[in-house]
Amino acid sequence: MPRVYIPTMMRKCVDGKSSFEVSGQTVGEVLASAYRAFPALATEVLDKDGRIKPFIAVFINSTSLHDIENTARVRDDDEVHFVPAMAGGLD
Repeated sequence: MPRVYIPTMMRKCVDGKSSFEVSGQTVGEVLASAYRAFPALATEVLDKDGRIKPFIAVFINSTSLHDIENTARVRDDDEVHFVPAMAGGLD
């Protein structure tokens, strides 16, 4: 099954897990499985219209979700990474 990786700052949404496996044959199914398993993750990642918030990046392996369709097939050894935007530095 595809494995979902969660950055430290978002682990409060997934009971402290750094990663977990989910079922699904497409990108959309995998993401839906992750959100069903951890509804707080959906709240953290999705806006009120169900779209990924602009400051969250999602990658399937090393490919941005922006570059692939939700209907794209996934393999059992694929990885899903949620990456929140980082900001800061000098004014």
